Amino acid sequence: MPLYRYQCEACGLRFDARQSAAKAMDTYPCLSCNTPAPRLAPESMTSTYNPTGDGTIRPQNTGVNSYDANVDRVIGDHAKTSYEHIAKRHARKREILRDNPNVSGHDLSRTDDHDYRIMTSEERNAAETARNLNGKAMDMINRHKKKLKQKESGNTLTT
Repeated sequence: MPLYRYQCEACGLRFDARQSAAKAMDTYPCLSCNTPAPRLAPESMTSTYNPTGDGTIRPQNTGVNSYDANVDRVIGDHAKTSYEHIAKRHARKREILRDNPNVSGHDLSRTDDHDYRIMTSEERNAAETARNLNGKAMDMINRHKKKLKQKESGNTLTT
């Protein structure tokens, strides 16, 4: 059964729902307020054809392929939304850095409300110390893993 996108005119909710192709033009009850919601026109249309050995082409196989297309669309929508949030955060950081020319990105800290602020010099020193300690710890872990790997293969490592 095809997946269609609907938008409720009463509450504004945009949602996807499966409905038989015979009912493709019918409204669908809103998932939030149960008001009949009209189907949205697709933003784009694509079609895939499968070539056959005799030179003819057939339309795309439905079934699993349509499921894959829906999964790909969901993944694409998620990636787009994530990128938009990242772009907003970067724009906010650039704004703060532009308004404070003596500050670098290492001076910024994320707040509980997902904004950014400039750290005090004590906070900046503590953050730098933490980064350095983390780097040293990761180096030690990687050296230990390398020793274990070489021990398993029968070689010994001297450091």
